[in-house]
Amino acid sequence: MEKEPKGYLVSSLPYDNWDVLRVAARALEESGLGPENVVSCEVTERRLYLKVVSPKLEATVDPSNLTRPHGGFHMLKEPQVVQAGFVLSNSETGLGSLSVQQTVYKLQCTNLWTIEEGYRQRHLGKALEAGDDGALYRSDTRQADAKARLLKIRDHVANALDETRFRALVGRMQETAEVRLEGSVEKIVEVTARKFGLAQGEKEDVLRNLIEGADLSLWGLTNAITATAQASPTYDRGSELEAIGGRFFALPAAEVRELVRAS
Repeated sequence: MEKEPKGYLVSSLPYDNWDVLRVAARALEESGLGPENVVSCEVTERRLYLKVVSPKLEATVDPSNLTRPHGGFHMLKEPQVVQAGFVLSNSETGLGSLSVQQTVYKLQCTNLWTIEEGYRQRHLGKALEAGDDGALYRSDTRQADAKARLLKIRDHVANALDETRFRALVGRMQETAEVRLEGSVEKIVEVTARKFGLAQGEKEDVLRNLIEGADLSLWGLTNAITATAQASPTYDRGSELEAIGGRFFALPAAEVRELVRAS
C-alpha cells in the first residue's frame, strides 16, 4: 500500500478508471487542450496515468538574466524550453490516491518533472463508511460523495496549469542551474541515491547521464534523474523517478548545501 500524505480529502470508494478519464477529457476540453497534448498515457497493474502538456504555457530555463552572487556560475550551454502540464493518476483497485499534480516538460529531451504538491484523494475501501459524527452513510450517499469529489478533477487541472504557479516553478528551476556541484560527483550521486531511494542500477544511470550531460549543477543532476526515468523498465518506477526529480525544486537550502558539497 502506498504511503499517503496527511491532510488530504478522503473518499470511501475507489474510482473507476473510465470515470476518471471521462472527467479528465472534459477538463482538457475546458482548458483548450485535446488528445494531441497527451504526451503519455498508460494503465499498469497498479495505476492509470495520464500525462498532458500545454503549449500555451511555455518558458525558457535560462539563468542569464538573474543576478548570480557566486561568480556568475551556470553551465547551461543554451536556453532550454519547458512547457506546463499535469499528470493525473488513479488506482481503481485502491492501491493509492486519485491525484492531479503539476508537471513541467522539457522539449529538448522530453524530460518530465512531477511536483508532489497537488490534489490527492485516498481510497480506503469500507473503512470510512461512518462520518466524523458517527453516522453511518448508506452506499448511495457514499457514491454521490465520490462523484462530487471526482468532479473536482476539473478544478485541479486548472490549478496545475495556472500561469503564476508555472512561472514560479520555472524560476526555481533557473535557480538550480546556478548551484554548482562542488564535491565529488560520484559521492554526490551516492548521497542522492541514498536520500531518494535509488536502486544500484538507477544510481549508475544517473551518474552516466550527469557526466554525459556535462552540466555539473543541481539542474544537471535533476535532469540526470529524469533522463533515467525514461529508461526505467517499468512505467510505475519511471513515474516515481519523475517525482523524485521534481523534489529538487523544493529542497531546503541546508539540504542543498549538504548534497552539493558531498565529498
